[in-house]
Amino acid sequence: MPDKPVDWNNADDPIVKMLVDFDVEGYVEEYELRGDDCDYTPNEQEKLLIIDAINGVVGNIHERLRQLLPPVQP
Repeated sequence: MPDKPVDWNNADDPIVKMLVDFDVEGYVEEYELRGDDCDYTPNEQEKLLIIDAINGVVGNIHERLRQLLPPVQP
C-alpha cells in the first residue's frame, strides 16, 4: 500500500501514472508465446482480443484500487 493517499485526479500521481502509462497495444504488438515445444505469434484478430482483455483487466484493477486506496482529501 502507498504511504500516502492517491490523488486520482493527478496524472503525475505514481499509482495513476502506472495505470495510465501502460502501453497495452505496444505490449501486445511484441507479444509471442514461447513454449517448450513451439512458439506462437498471434494474428491481428487475436491481438485485438488480447488488447481488449488486458484493457478490461487494467480497468478492473483501477476500479478496485480506487475502492481500496483512500483519495486525497481536499
